[in-house]
Amino acid sequence: MLFSRYYSSIFLIAGILCGVGLATVHAQGRTQRATYVTRLEAAQLLLKRSNKIIPNLVSEGEYPDVIDGEPYTKYVLYAAKIGMWEPDPSINRLRPHKLITRGEYLKMLATVFLLPLNLDYDFKDVQPEDWSNPFAGIAQRYSLFYDPRDPNRLRAELPITHEEAATALFALFAQRVDLRPPQRIRIYRVVYENTDDSRAQGEEPDRDMLHSYMTVTSRNQIRDSLQQEKGDEKSNADIIQDEIIAAVNRERAKENLSPLAPNMALRYTAILHAKDMYQNGYFSHYSPEGRSFIDRIKESGYTDVDPIECGCKQVLVAPTGEDTRDEIRPDYVEYSRNVCQCQPKFALGENLAKGQLTPEEVVRDWMNSEGHRRNILQPSFTEMGVGIFRDLWVQNFGNFELVLP
Repeated sequence: MLFSRYYSSIFLIAGILCGVGLATVHAQGRTQRATYVTRLEAAQLLLKRSNKIIPNLVSEGEYPDVIDGEPYTKYVLYAAKIGMWEPDPSINRLRPHKLITRGEYLKMLATVFLLPLNLDYDFKDVQPEDWSNPFAGIAQRYSLFYDPRDPNRLRAELPITHEEAATALFALFAQRVDLRPPQRIRIYRVVYENTDDSRAQGEEPDRDMLHSYMTVTSRNQIRDSLQQEKGDEKSNADIIQDEIIAAVNRERAKENLSPLAPNMALRYTAILHAKDMYQNGYFSHYSPEGRSFIDRIKESGYTDVDPIECGCKQVLVAPTGEDTRDEIRPDYVEYSRNVCQCQPKFALGENLAKGQLTPEEVVRDWMNSEGHRRNILQPSFTEMGVGIFRDLWVQNFGNFELVLP
């Protein structure tokens, strides 16, 4: 994919591994796509609403992809125990982060709430030999996933969104009042201690110890120095990133593409995004605040023009008409910027994954997904950073060039 010589750059946006779709970036706002339900989310939703007492089960290595001590562990293990889904027979994994379909959700509903199977239905797209056949009648009996525009199709293989999962569950409860869990109200007594209106006070800074320095050191010189300083001291995260970069470069070598180099700014944004997704319970290129990987990478300074290399002052806001971004299609954005006669060109991309256990496994899964493979084999990229937090993997790609006048 070619850059125009001076004014254009490309953001390459990958779909999320495990099924969340492409995110569309707009100049004046963002269109948020639907998010889809995973096995562990469905297990938690249905088991909690069933009012069942869930024992504190542990995997103890029986299922390598289920981590003991996580909040979802007992729900996933109990779901497998009662047959909400079956483990992968070849590698004995429960795939808790795998997206589920309408048919799979109907099976889960039937298993948890003991719904009758093999009910009559009129869906033309469910055949007697289909695995979803025993559960299709549940959708028709309780009007689940009903689409007035296409009432004779269930589309059992369609991924189910969070909104559809909740709507279907409460549609079932509306017709089967006996399945509704009892409502409990908890009343907490709050006791306030008398603090005599005292408040903790922060320490006053020692003004005599504050100093200011000025330097002509280039931003890039600082970055290169920090990368060199890390040198031989490699943490486990460093080793994992090196293994992923090596695996990615092997795939690129097969296509006669230049290898990617590690970059600290890209790695930093990847680590922060992986941690933020885990702590705030989402899995998306977009944060709950609406920030995309483009925003995160730009905020790291990766796309900033170095004023010393450019030979002019940094321009934070371009004059009107000199900073534009045009939408071409959902995964292609042209960005042009005129900064003191220096023309920055950059390409950015991101891959996400969840639930993999090794660098080899996550790279293999990325390569087996068209959108992620396209990023890994994108000729425009020259650098990469990897962030891992718990079972979340983030791979940020970049390329930055400065065309001097």
